[in-house]
Amino acid sequence: MNGRSRDAARWHHFSRFTSRFTTRGGRAVFVLALFATASCATGSSPTAQQLDDYADRLAPFAPRPRPHRETAIDYQGLDAALGGIVFRAGPSLRRVARRPRPLTGSRIVYAHTSPLRLEGNKVVFSRLSHGAKDVIHALRSDLVALGNRVSIPTLPRDEQLAYWFNLHNIIVLSELAKQYPVLHPSRLDVGTDGLTLHEAPLVEIDGVALSLKDIRIGIVYRYWDDPRVFYGFFHGDLASPSIRDEAWTAKTVWSKLRLNAIEFVNSLRGVRQSREKLLVSRLYEEARGTLFVDWPADLRAHLERFADAETKARLAQTQSLDVGYSKYEARIADIVGGRPHTPYSQIQPGRYGPTVTNKDGSTNDLNAPYAKLLPIDNPNYTYALEEYQEKFKQLRELGKLPANGEIEIIDLPRDDEDEPADREQPQPDD
Repeated sequence: MNGRSRDAARWHHFSRFTSRFTTRGGRAVFVLALFATASCATGSSPTAQQLDDYADRLAPFAPRPRPHRETAIDYQGLDAALGGIVFRAGPSLRRVARRPRPLTGSRIVYAHTSPLRLEGNKVVFSRLSHGAKDVIHALRSDLVALGNRVSIPTLPRDEQLAYWFNLHNIIVLSELAKQYPVLHPSRLDVGTDGLTLHEAPLVEIDGVALSLKDIRIGIVYRYWDDPRVFYGFFHGDLASPSIRDEAWTAKTVWSKLRLNAIEFVNSLRGVRQSREKLLVSRLYEEARGTLFVDWPADLRAHLERFADAETKARLAQTQSLDVGYSKYEARIADIVGGRPHTPYSQIQPGRYGPTVTNKDGSTNDLNAPYAKLLPIDNPNYTYALEEYQEKFKQLRELGKLPANGEIEIIDLPRDDEDEPADREQPQPDD
């Protein structure tokens, strides 16, 4: 578990959400704070008609930052929340996970079976209390209120980008927490119109109803032409770029996007190879026509930029125009894969502690002092943690897991060099 996850033990104490304006160093700061108290349409390529619709309907969200305006948003509440519910899974081993072992005394495999289940950060949906879910919903409501109180398009561009990432991702978390257990987020029906999670209009900002796809394709992909923005959106499933255990902020948005890009491109979720054909995530198709206009040349150039030696070798072994899609891993990005309860377990939570099911169907509460030591959790959760422990061991042996988490190297300009005028433009990697 990552360092922030120790906040999970304090998670249930967060029960009141508030927001306020303040100033710091002459800047207007909007503070989001928590105070402690006692269809598979995802990934489909947008049509020309859809892009035209976005251009007309979402034109009010075109960035128009006001000169010399230094308004900032402080996401300390969201930061604390994500730190308590996101499990950091580490970089990919580029190996499919083996089939889980059956439960003891059975041949039935009820555990998380996706071969990519160890890739990408996870949200511990199966461990969320009602209080934690209430805070997630409150964060969503307050971010929507912020968008209707502050003119987001007039903020500095990096502030706008961080806001859209945070709003999108908290909507996903809120909807999944509301309906959990969920197996396949992209197939989840929401609202009253039978629309799926990514298609349904779920929030209203400045009088415009927005869906998750509206935010991604119609706003961010349209008005930010840097492909790194692709990695800021959490789709809720294993196919998604990783959700971070911290809020997006204007100060670090581009450096963190770069880290997300490196993780995704060099994972089996991002790039695979089948004989001489390159297989990429189907989610890239959603950015076709916006971030990757010259398809697939723009995509391949982007992948080359963030690929490590192994991934570059796979790119070199494939034909430049031969690009296909990997199987979409639609299972929820949850440690137990959306199955919080295992009906085949002989030990189940009881009113006063664990209970044991006897052969005749009767049950006995285990109230002895040592009962607390018995596993009352879903055995699949314990098994998953054992898998991650083995994964982290292999990552350390391969030198892919720094002892203190992520390491980011930034080349600072020399005294005789000027900083880039637009830090949103991609800079070549060394």
